[in-house]
Amino acid sequence: MLSKPYNVVLLPSNDLVDKALNLSQKLKTFDVHFTLDNETIFPHVSVYMTQINEKGLEKTKSILSGIAQRTKVIDLKADKYNYENTCIDVEYTKNERIIELQIKVVEGLNPIRDGMRKKDEVRLLNATGEARNNLIKYGWINVGDLYAPHLTFTRFTDDHPEVLETLPPKEDFSGSYVSIGLFEMGDNGTCVKKIGAWELQGS
Repeated sequence: MLSKPYNVVLLPSNDLVDKALNLSQKLKTFDVHFTLDNETIFPHVSVYMTQINEKGLEKTKSILSGIAQRTKVIDLKADKYNYENTCIDVEYTKNERIIELQIKVVEGLNPIRDGMRKKDEVRLLNATGEARNNLIKYGWINVGDLYAPHLTFTRFTDDHPEVLETLPPKEDFSGSYVSIGLFEMGDNGTCVKKIGAWELQGS
């Protein structure tokens, strides 16, 4: 049965989308692997990356729809910019709502995941401690204490740490995340094909 890597994500409000697209477009002046456009490469905050087969996909959509109906809009506060492995992103402070959301998503989808993504199979070979435990138990490292919500703007083909000096105030990216999305994944952690999106409830 066909199996693919998927990303369950939080999708930003329209104003945050516009800000993310503008910054990603500006960073395009450097050589980059991708640029956000909200059509083929979508701005997002990952909640759970997992492997799902065709049978599990319909159940996944049903589970996410139900979670969205019971979850309020999530406001996130930008904590800092982060530059690592030629990726530039803004990291968010974890709050109770996003922690609870990840718990609900992982509890709902982990039982129906189809193994783990190939990249995570490779990571498992050298993983230790909590990272290894998460890979074995959930198929993804960034669960629980290791979860670090962030919005990635681009990934450079070469090293450009000087970009950090040119970014707008991090506070520009504080704001509301208004729906849960399910996407097929591309290279560099990108969301490339929207399978579905479910609006969160008013705050």
